[in-house]
Amino acid sequence: MLDWLFITASFFLFLYTLYDIGMTVLSHSGAGPITKWWTNNIWRFVLYSKYKWNTNFFLKISGPFFVIGIIGVWYLLHYLCWFLFIYFGDHSIESKTDSLVSALDTIYYVGSAFSTLGLGEYKPHGFPWTLITTMGAFIVSLLVSFSISYLIPVLSALVDRRTLISKINLIGSDAQSIIESAWSGHDANSIDSEILDMVDYILKESYRTHVYPIINFFFHDIENASLNLNLLRLYDAIVVQDLKPERKGNLPAAKRKLFRVLKLDGGRFSKA
Repeated sequence: MLDWLFITASFFLFLYTLYDIGMTVLSHSGAGPITKWWTNNIWRFVLYSKYKWNTNFFLKISGPFFVIGIIGVWYLLHYLCWFLFIYFGDHSIESKTDSLVSALDTIYYVGSAFSTLGLGEYKPHGFPWTLITTMGAFIVSLLVSFSISYLIPVLSALVDRRTLISKINLIGSDAQSIIESAWSGHDANSIDSEILDMVDYILKESYRTHVYPIINFFFHDIENASLNLNLLRLYDAIVVQDLKPERKGNLPAAKRKLFRVLKLDGGRFSKA
């Protein structure tokens, strides 16, 4: 009875893990329930360490740690499910040299079979364990594909974020320099084309931080590398331009669009 309880629990945990992977990789709602739970709790500790011990160490490593951790947790949960399922199964595997199969033997079997290294000295004990082993190896290959599908857009989003930051820095390193570079002595038309070019980047950044919230955990303690700070500087410069009629450019609609993006979606940049 206890064996079937573990098998049933491992089966439902396996389905829940698949659901978490699907929600994290394929949906537009952010992370799945498992990923969201453990990342949010660790992020609270990271923030606690920042304000309690006044250190940026955990903030600096949080981004890469979460990226590796998300994929690592998927593999560990998957490994645990198949271990429980096979270990508590009735005569699931057998050894070529020893009649007794221990828990360590099962761990070795699951690891070698699902990492495509081969079965070694163990083999499935007939049907349905032959089919289960084959299905497990196939699902691991899908997990590799899902992991790559998750990593590529996250890395692409980080590159685009750096591009956006560089575009703002090219205009000016602070609000005053942005205002000075935009003002020709007669108008501020020169900044309007830059704004139009950046609005699409900002909208894309806003959407990506919602779909891939993991990029919010990447921290830079260099002022010019902070997206939040650069957006605030750009926003301050445009507010000054809007408050002075003699500094208005020819594209007020672009400025209003940027205002709306920063006001409505700026909260998504809270960890950037």
